[in-house]
Amino acid sequence: MELVAESLELDKLPEAESLFAEGDKGELRLYLDRKIPEDILYEFESSLRNQGVILTEPIRQEAHIVFIKFKKATDPLAIIAATVIATGVSSVIGWQLEKEPLGIPWWGWAIGAVSLGFLLFTLRR
Repeated sequence: MELVAESLELDKLPEAESLFAEGDKGELRLYLDRKIPEDILYEFESSLRNQGVILTEPIRQEAHIVFIKFKKATDPLAIIAATVIATGVSSVIGWQLEKEPLGIPWWGWAIGAVSLGFLLFTLRR
């Protein structure tokens, strides 16, 4: 994962939406002033899913950090920010946004394999 944005202000989170193209995967880390109870965290996750956020893994919490892995389809960051503000379960003291780097497409591997094969064939002659 590659860090693409961070801030101490939750209202700046929707501005980072443009860093993601449709289908990109990312992870949002919310740094909180206290740990959220598990039942509230479950309700938060359900609310995000109901609003159209595609979560690639269940939301998890370690100490005062909430990890939200998502795939961009709608405007997930704006929805997440609005839901956090609406629930008011905890104060966000900062956030970090990471983007999953694009992998090598299958045709890139195919070209590399053919090139390597051709190189080995010509060297053996």
